[in-house]
Amino acid sequence: MFIRYTVKDISPSQALALVAALALSWIIATIVYRLHFHPLSKYPGPFWARISAFPAYCRTKKQNRHIWFWQLQQKYGPTFRITPDSVLINTPTGLKAIFNNKANVKKAEYYKAYPRNVHAMTTWNTIDKTIHARKRRVMNNAFSDKAMRSCEPFIQENIDRWFELINEEIGKKQWSDSLNMARWSDHLVFDILGDLCFGKSFGMKEHDSDLRHIPRLMTDFMALLHPVRASFKQ
Repeated sequence: MFIRYTVKDISPSQALALVAALALSWIIATIVYRLHFHPLSKYPGPFWARISAFPAYCRTKKQNRHIWFWQLQQKYGPTFRITPDSVLINTPTGLKAIFNNKANVKKAEYYKAYPRNVHAMTTWNTIDKTIHARKRRVMNNAFSDKAMRSCEPFIQENIDRWFELINEEIGKKQWSDSLNMARWSDHLVFDILGDLCFGKSFGMKEHDSDLRHIPRLMTDFMALLHPVRASFKQ
């Protein structure tokens, strides 16, 4: 009865003020927690990146996040915070310490945003270490010394053709127009993967290819997924 009377007696402006006060209190508490009490609070990083994932999202949308990472590394060293729940580590021992099967870490919950359904698990997106180990054992045969050497002719053939196309693009001029080597490298890698994984090159590096937009589509898709995966509980 008391609650009903109290709620009924509150004016719209008072209700709005109450909601605003609660929202402001939650924001302040979240900021204080992420700056001082979060498990990653000891790691340095930009102020806004330590309290929100929005700076990382903006860099992803602008497609210059790798440059931002490099700038942060110059300022903060090899280990720094890029979002409230993420730390970037660039040390010689970091790869083994993080990705070793016995490491005391696991992939974040946001990897659940990537599979098309709950059964489409791969070594990249699965969080369960047991599932990852089982799938990795199957893949290990493809990364043996003998298997890697058998791939060399396919890789070399694509690289030779890649150089031919670049020379055609440059022509016989002493100075050529600039080339976007990041795009050219994307095309080469996709063609090599097509040869190795599907038995035929995609032909993406060829001048008349209709598939050159695929790498850009993948980049745009990853940028689109950024806020989606950030919504998963860390």
